[in-house]
Amino acid sequence: MGILLPILLWIFISCEKEKNSTPDDIVIGDYRSMYVDSTEISIEGSYNYSEEIRLDLDLDDSADLRLIVAMYGSPGMGIQYVSEVQPLDSTILMYGAYSDDTTFLDRLIRTYQDEYNTYKSITENYSCHHKNKSDELIHAETAFHPLALEHGDILSLSGIFASDTESFIYQWSGPTYSYVENDTVCIETSNHLFDCHSIPYGEEVSLGFKLSGPTERLGWIKMIVASEAKITLKEFAIQKL
Repeated sequence: MGILLPILLWIFISCEKEKNSTPDDIVIGDYRSMYVDSTEISIEGSYNYSEEIRLDLDLDDSADLRLIVAMYGSPGMGIQYVSEVQPLDSTILMYGAYSDDTTFLDRLIRTYQDEYNTYKSITENYSCHHKNKSDELIHAETAFHPLALEHGDILSLSGIFASDTESFIYQWSGPTYSYVENDTVCIETSNHLFDCHSIPYGEEVSLGFKLSGPTERLGWIKMIVASEAKITLKEFAIQKL
């Protein structure tokens, strides 16, 4: 009995560790050992109004992450949008990658006249693409971007994660500014195109996440970003304890 008792105790402790541990990776769409909430919800922004979905990923009665859409503006500035996924807690980390981010500027200037005034039209096109040799590199950095996952992709604890907000807006126009300079009427406009790391519109994608803490857990959020003003949540899943 003196030898048998330590062996039984070792087996019991090993079983408890195995029961409380989680695998190092999951497969997107594989629901085994996952808690899944398949409640489908759509949110759509309207003028000067926002909608959001708050997700309690670890089921502790406190929201960990939210999806939000908003539309705001005025006659002068035009319509602006917000469309994002936002971690609300530092323990929620999104899966993604670090990559080089660059901003190029293509400035177009045109001068013309009528019988009353001289006009200068200044259009600034900002983009992550280097389209023309004359484009000016005005910003460069390394930044984190969440990655869109598909059914069957593997999400691993050893992947790259960060507590990062992801915007689903990649194309917009700035407000128009008019002013007089040396008897010339100047009109400035700007256009922005940053689709190098964007989540595609109209496609069902999954964003991976890791819940840090005493026990690390993996999961995914499945959604469709229909447009800059509409998001449909299809489901979220997280590893069971």
